[in-house]
Amino acid sequence: MFKKLRQRLSGVLTCKNMARRSENYIEEAMNSEEQRSSHSALRQLNSNVPWLPVWRQEHYAILQRVAESRTRQEQVLNLRRELVKLIESVSMAQPFLLDAFTDEDKRLLAAKLHPDMAFSDVIVRESQRYVFSDVSSLCLRLISSELGDARKNDWFAFYSNAYGQYTEHLYKELIAQARGDTYALGLLAPLSKKLVEGLKEDIFQGANWDYDKEAMERERQEEEALRKARTPSKQQTILNSQIEKLTEFLVERMHRMQDGNLYNFHNHQPSNPLSAITVDTGLILIALCEWCLEDRDTAIDAIREILWRAVNTIAPDGVQGKTKEDLPLSDQIELLNIWEESRDKGSFIGVCIVAAHLLFDLQSKPGDKEHSETVGSISAALVDAAWEVIATTKNVFGWNIEISPA
Repeated sequence: MFKKLRQRLSGVLTCKNMARRSENYIEEAMNSEEQRSSHSALRQLNSNVPWLPVWRQEHYAILQRVAESRTRQEQVLNLRRELVKLIESVSMAQPFLLDAFTDEDKRLLAAKLHPDMAFSDVIVRESQRYVFSDVSSLCLRLISSELGDARKNDWFAFYSNAYGQYTEHLYKELIAQARGDTYALGLLAPLSKKLVEGLKEDIFQGANWDYDKEAMERERQEEEALRKARTPSKQQTILNSQIEKLTEFLVERMHRMQDGNLYNFHNHQPSNPLSAITVDTGLILIALCEWCLEDRDTAIDAIREILWRAVNTIAPDGVQGKTKEDLPLSDQIELLNIWEESRDKGSFIGVCIVAAHLLFDLQSKPGDKEHSETVGSISAALVDAAWEVIATTKNVFGWNIEISPA
C-alpha cells in the first residue's frame, strides 16, 4: 500500500493508468482515417482482429515493467529501455516486409536467422513482430510525452536511424555470406553496432539530442559549399613536375615494401612485388580521375608515364626492349571501374578488397567463412596504406590533406 502511495506522490504512472491511455490512443487511432493512413502498423492491427488481444497482452506486460518504477525519473528511463527494445524489434523485422530486399534476399535471410522455420512462417512472425512493436512504441511515446520526455527529433529519432543502419549492414552481410560472397561494406556492421551501443548507454543515462534532419541537411550543404570553395579545380593536363613527384613517391613506396614496412599484414606479404606497383598506380589513377584531372584518358596516359619511369628506376632490366605502350594497365583500370561503379556504396573498401586479392594472390572461395574473414581483415588493414596514396596524389595537385604514412 505504501509503495503505491509513494509512487503516486512522486508522479509515477500506474500500469492501469498507462493501459487506459494506450487503449484510448488505439481507439482514437483506429477511428481516424488520417492516423491509419500514416501508420501501416495501425492499419494491419486494425485489419487482423485476432491479433489485437495478443498485442494487448504483450503490451500490458511492458507497462507492468514500467510501472515498477519508484520515481518519475526512473519511470522515464524505464520507458526509454522499453522503447529501445521496440525500436530494435521494428528494425529487425522491417526488412522482411519492405521492398528494399528482393524476395530471394528475404529467403536467404530467413534461412540464416530462422533455419528451422518455413519462409511463410517467418514472414507471418516478422509481420506480427513489426506491428506489435511499432504500435506499442507509439503508445509508449505518448506516455513519454506526458512525462515530458518526448519531442520531435529527439533521442528516439536518432537511435531509430542509427539502429536501422546497423540492421541494414548486418542483414546485407548475412545475405552475402549465404551466397558465398563478401559484402563490400561488411566492416560497417561492427562499427554501426559500436555506435548504437554507445548511444544506448547515453540514452539510459538520460542524454538527449536534437535530431533535425532538415537542419542537418542544411549544415551538410553549407559544408559542401565551403569544401567546394576550398577545392582546387581539375586540370586539363598534368605537369611534368607533378609526374616526377608521383614517380618519386611510387619508388619510395616500393622501397618501403621491399624493407617489409608496407603491405605486410598478418604475416601476409605481396606474392609478387609488381602487384604492389599495380595497386599503387591503380590508386593514383583513381585520385587523378576523381579529383585532379578533367579527362579520363589524360589520367590513364599519366599513369602509363609514371609507371614507366618508376619501373625504369626500380627494375630497368625488366623493361629492356619494351616501350611504354607495352605496359599493361588492365588491373589499374579495373580498380578505377570498381571505384566508379560503387562510389555511392562505400567504394573505398570495395577497392581495398580487390587490392587484397591482387597483392596476396587470394583466390575466391565462395562459402568459405574463414577465407572471407581473412580477406575482410586484410582489406581493413589496407585502408591506411591505400589512403596515403590517394591523399598524396591529391596534395600534388594543390590539396592540403594531412597524411600519416602507412
